[in-house]
Amino acid sequence: MQYQHKEPRLIIPGKDAKDQRWYILVYLWDVREGKLRRVRLYLYKDVKNKTEKLRKFERYIDKLIVEISQGLCYDEVTFKQVESNKQLEARKDYMTLSMAITATQRAKEKLRPKTHKNYIFHLN
Repeated sequence: MQYQHKEPRLIIPGKDAKDQRWYILVYLWDVREGKLRRVRLYLYKDVKNKTEKLRKFERYIDKLIVEISQGLCYDEVTFKQVESNKQLEARKDYMTLSMAITATQRAKEKLRPKTHKNYIFHLN
């Protein structure tokens, strides 16, 4: 089912604006309240190159248009979850908890292999 919405658009602030972040502005239908809700998606904060940032935003808007045509509507719980997942996918430097634990264990092994034995050896 396709809900009422307004097409998403990219907002690039002017030089004199206080907030210099780029964002996507989209109005999605809130099923519970029966009206359009404004949503601002702040993405790709770490990308400095303007052409690359513009390309990424355009791709994201295209994906968002497809999702809206398939029935994406505003729901506080699910939309925030979808938004945060997409931000994680956009970032390249994130780790899951299990990846962080494994990396920490490997780093410890490299830094101090058999620490207690080395300590006793140096005492004697």
